[in-house]
Amino acid sequence: MDITLSKQQVDGITGILTSYLINPGVDCCLLIDRSGNLLISKGDPLSMDTSALAALTAANFGATEEIARLIGERNFTLLFHKGERENIHFSKVGEHLILIT
Repeated sequence: MDITLSKQQVDGITGILTSYLINPGVDCCLLIDRSGNLLISKGDPLSMDTSALAALTAANFGATEEIARLIGERNFTLLFHKGERENIHFSKVGEHLILIT
């Protein structure tokens, strides 16, 4: 499904991401669709390939949904990976979007 956001929607979402995530200390947040398309990027992406991250995240959510079904869950709405220096959090937003922080 292709997601199209108006300028007003982008401005509103960007304001929310800034107020609730970037200002309190999140380095970077990305809003993507379930196909892996990057819709909004805010903050410093730490020199990473955000397009690759978006595509891999969408694929990861697809695989994770199948794992959820195998164990009798409808789906998982969030994923979290903790590294030695960095952490990454993925949250499903509605049916069609994923927030990466």
